[in-house]
Amino acid sequence: MTIYVCLDDKNGMLFNRRRQSRDAAVLQDIRSGTPGPLTIAPFSEKLIRDEQIPYVLVPETPGTLPPDAHFFMETAAADGIVPTADTVVIYRWNRRYPADTYWNTDLAAYGFTLTETAEFSGSSHEKITKEVYTR
Repeated sequence: MTIYVCLDDKNGMLFNRRRQSRDAAVLQDIRSGTPGPLTIAPFSEKLIRDEQIPYVLVPETPGTLPPDAHFFMETAAADGIVPTADTVVIYRWNRRYPADTYWNTDLAAYGFTLTETAEFSGSSHEKITKEVYTR
């Protein structure tokens, strides 16, 4: 399974139950690396639907996901899902936003190592950093 997550410089994910930011270039990058439909929670449906990305809905806090799933994580507790993943892709906004929900998962504790980094310009962010962790 591959997990995709967007974080600010302090690993913030959400503020007041809303995503901190969004960028069409990130969604295009996810779409280009996803061979089938993207697995999402209901929170992400409007964002993904607006980008016309094929998707499959799962509960807000999914239990288990298929090994070939590509899961866009915005609100779920990572520790319940990360142990079953092969790859975690983090998109960093390279900014600090207000946040009250954070990514607090130590990927190294699950055996992940950083295997790839790339930077690209987004439509609303001058620089987005993509980090790919695998085990």
